[in-house]
Amino acid sequence: MEDSTERLGPARAGAALQAAYYVVTGIWPLVDRGSFERVSGPKADFWLARTVGALTLAIGLSLGVAAARNRRTPEIETLSLAAPAAFGAIDLVYVARRRISPVYLLDAAAQTVLSALWLRRR
Repeated sequence: MEDSTERLGPARAGAALQAAYYVVTGIWPLVDRGSFERVSGPKADFWLARTVGALTLAIGLSLGVAAARNRRTPEIETLSLAAPAAFGAIDLVYVARRRISPVYLLDAAAQTVLSALWLRRR
């Protein structure tokens, strides 16, 4: 079995930034529903916001471990690009359909920056 682990090198700071963003945004609906809904708008099914939050937190923790261990693997690189692409696309589509608040465009912008940082590091 081939080990395709590389060091993150200069990408380590970007990976840590992405991890921190996902940990903070993921944990928010889990710990403070009131402030989360004041910013993002009311949710009919808050369990869904908590589910997305928990998954976002899991992604952030995974990227954080990679940053802390200074490890770049194909799996981490895929996760670091696929997650912001998915989150950003959902933000754009559902703001356009007026299903979620336009404040999510700020998240779409952040996701674009996170993707650009990884693409620049390649």
